[in-house]
Amino acid sequence: MTQQRIPVYDLVRALAIVLIVLTHTSGCLSDVSSFPLRLEDAILQSLLAPGVSLFLIISGVLLLGREEPVGVFFKKRFLRILPPFLFWSLVTFTLGRLMEGNRDFLHFLPDYFRDLATGGIHGIYWFVYMIIGLYLITPVLRVVCREERALLYLSLFLALLTVCREWLPRFEVSRMMVAENTGCLFPFVAGYAVARSLQNRPAARRTLQILGAVAFLVNVLTRLAGSPSPFWGILTALGLFSFLLEKAPVRISPVTQALSRYSYGIYLSHFLLISAFIKLCGSAIPIAILPFVLAAAVLPLDTALLWLADKLRLGRLVS
Repeated sequence: MTQQRIPVYDLVRALAIVLIVLTHTSGCLSDVSSFPLRLEDAILQSLLAPGVSLFLIISGVLLLGREEPVGVFFKKRFLRILPPFLFWSLVTFTLGRLMEGNRDFLHFLPDYFRDLATGGIHGIYWFVYMIIGLYLITPVLRVVCREERALLYLSLFLALLTVCREWLPRFEVSRMMVAENTGCLFPFVAGYAVARSLQNRPAARRTLQILGAVAFLVNVLTRLAGSPSPFWGILTALGLFSFLLEKAPVRISPVTQALSRYSYGIYLSHFLLISAFIKLCGSAIPIAILPFVLAAAVLPLDTALLWLADKLRLGRLVS
């Protein structure tokens, strides 16, 4: 049975992938020293910070409230994410070897699977390993989140854990429970809490939206000061998600639908196109507008390539 698509969720997913691509094209601004460009970078990175959190929010909303056998859940989710990941990781690994001039084909597959198992294919794929971890604990989270009060308490606890881990470096549940883990659990659970509970409470909804706006301003200031925190991006994402649930149109454009549909494939492949464009024409574009030019080129091209693959019945393999 196909799950009915909800326009606002497609809008959030499309917005998330646009923000993530812009995040990866704007890295060229991070090394500048002039104040105008530093200010541009601080504002831009604060605007882009909610990108990954929006993906996690939508994942939590769509997964935590469902009832299905654990085996069915794992089969569906892993068949959804693993084939495209294996395909693009193999492409990335192969291109990397060729660019390094490594012709050791005898150890090609052993080296590939070693890097795959240790997260060494490419740094951007941390998200895939993280989402696999979230899937593994989703059946437990579903049980905990059945009760509304337990869901709200868990969201508050994860927020506190994220804050403590961010500002108190010695605070750890274990060596594996680092800031990235708690920071990903927080939007995954809290997004579901917003959609299920807070959105029906006008005062709580307005408070969250105001907190999100304040978090954005704090993020700009802390980035200018050289001490950014992922927590502000998560809070901004939750406020933005609440706002979009309230204000989003009933219908969305075909472009937004395409970005949403192919968002996972775009995430897995867009950095390859970014690298190609930078090599071809990066030096000819002023640095202040380079991130936007790159994103404007990469997003349509990547979406078109994935759409073509879908038409050739290769969609499940690449996106």
